[in-house]
Amino acid sequence: LIEKDSFCNLLFNSYVKQMISIPTEVKEVIIQKAENLMFDDDPLPASLFLEYIKNGNRKNFEEKSFARRNKLSILVVAEKIENKNRFTNNIINLIWSICEESFWGVPAHLYMQKAGLGLPDVEEPIVDLFAAETGSCLAWTYFLLKEKLDSISPIISRRIEYEIKRRILDPCNERNDFWWMGFNSERPLNNWTPWICSNWLTCILFIENNSERRIRSVLRSMQIVDRFIDSYPDDGGCDEGPSYYWRAAASALEYLELLYIATGKNIDIFHQPKIKEMGRYICYSYIAYPYFTNFGDASAIPGVSPVLLYRLGSMLEDADIKKMAVFFFQKNGAGPNLLLNGNLGRLVPNIVTFKELTHQDAQEPLFKSVWLPNTEFLAIREHANSVKGFYMAIKGGHNGVSHNHNDVGNFILFYDGKPVFVDAGVETYTAKTFSKNRYEIWTMQSAYHNLPTINGVDQNDGKSFRSKDVWFRDLGTKYEFNIDISSAYPDSACVKKWTRSVIFEPEKQISIHERYILVRKKRPTVLHLLTPISPENIDNNSMRFILQQYSDSEKDKSKNVYLHYDHDKFSKISIDIITIEDIQLKRVWGDKLYRINFFMKSDKLRNECVFRVNDSN
Repeated sequence: LIEKDSFCNLLFNSYVKQMISIPTEVKEVIIQKAENLMFDDDPLPASLFLEYIKNGNRKNFEEKSFARRNKLSILVVAEKIENKNRFTNNIINLIWSICEESFWGVPAHLYMQKAGLGLPDVEEPIVDLFAAETGSCLAWTYFLLKEKLDSISPIISRRIEYEIKRRILDPCNERNDFWWMGFNSERPLNNWTPWICSNWLTCILFIENNSERRIRSVLRSMQIVDRFIDSYPDDGGCDEGPSYYWRAAASALEYLELLYIATGKNIDIFHQPKIKEMGRYICYSYIAYPYFTNFGDASAIPGVSPVLLYRLGSMLEDADIKKMAVFFFQKNGAGPNLLLNGNLGRLVPNIVTFKELTHQDAQEPLFKSVWLPNTEFLAIREHANSVKGFYMAIKGGHNGVSHNHNDVGNFILFYDGKPVFVDAGVETYTAKTFSKNRYEIWTMQSAYHNLPTINGVDQNDGKSFRSKDVWFRDLGTKYEFNIDISSAYPDSACVKKWTRSVIFEPEKQISIHERYILVRKKRPTVLHLLTPISPENIDNNSMRFILQQYSDSEKDKSKNVYLHYDHDKFSKISIDIITIEDIQLKRVWGDKLYRINFFMKSDKLRNECVFRVNDSN
């Protein structure tokens, strides 16, 4: 580990010098944004903090807290590149306001303190995601503006040092009971670990002055990140989905980049296969702009940070990731406004990297097939390097993953880059989302995925509720996938075996075979399909889904996808209209989703049915 002064000099040469000399148009956008932020920010009163336990609302507090930190980040960068002291007073006010906060995290995470949810206990500093991120934001502020702050009052920098030590460095060094550390908890590690550790490492490298403690702290953070990497499958699959990629694999890579710099480039594991695959997951989960496969607590339109993604591709020397980043950079406007969100720890390197994306090749990662055998994630498209035709993704695994939905065996289907059968995703987080009542929320239940309700019973949550007999075959002219989902259901479902087999035949059709054996029949068995398109009955054995085309060249055209089945297999087929009220879901799917329910007719304990999907009737 190189000394603190040497590290700061390296960062200054790598980032700060380049940041000061960025193109004029980028400077102007940042400075204009900062000028619009030169006003007093909103307070964070105790009553706002208490809303979480009163009515479950976490959004009101979080929006104001995050806005305060984002404002500080923009003002700090603007002051550094302009250097006219126009923003200094606002920066000092924000530093002081943040240092005066009782807790740098959010109300939903106070379950970590002994006093539990409610108001923060200042005598027990806990380190959650946003406490760590706030520490990093202040540490970067300290690094970039310490000389200027000291010329006004040395107490400002000393206060930053004191608060980071009290709230971040000491608790992270002295406690082993934070679950995200992986020392004394059975809870699986997730995005919290690299997200916190990347920010904690920033605090260590910029703030810790004692060389021995600095080394010891860095080593401790490495041990914790090792646990996170060890918990990942070799195929690099992120079971939290593409939304959390940006704070799981991406944060882990940012941690490794900082460690690489801080050790004089001596610790370098970017070449290791698992690390490379962790980075490539975002390419594997891509469908067609702007959609991604969204199993678990993920949105089908999760948003992409193109400049950060390009940095990740550069770390891994991965051309696919870099070209994907440039593609999203161009689709999202290719302007400096793409830089104006995020913590200082991402903002500064992104500003420096921005100009590289303006003259690089762009390409969507449209792989013909992706099979992640450890994660049990499969994605197939009809044509390589094209969004035309069918795209299908299906998952196995278990129902004990982080941000789990009860969805073992669920699939999604797109045609020409447009959704046909979907995973709804997740609503805006509330107190209920991560409570014991999580699975009362409809989006978490298997009955609202493309899955069966067996004998009136849905899948259960927990690691023991999992897939069996999962395999995938690429036969050249077609693809075959098999999964037994019976073990994802509790004993009360009375199911001995339920095999879902998929045959994907490009240019022809997709067949989904459902074969099951029940121990006994108690209540109806129903197969569900979820779609954003109002289905039309063509005849007793077919439905049509009309996909509207949105490009100018296809303005008045539409394309059809057909679902074929044997009507005699079902006693009833019904369609539920799900009215979307949540703003997060409405942004993706509009006002409605439709759930098609196929009620199995036969009383036989051994039964089967087949669905066929194609683009012709």
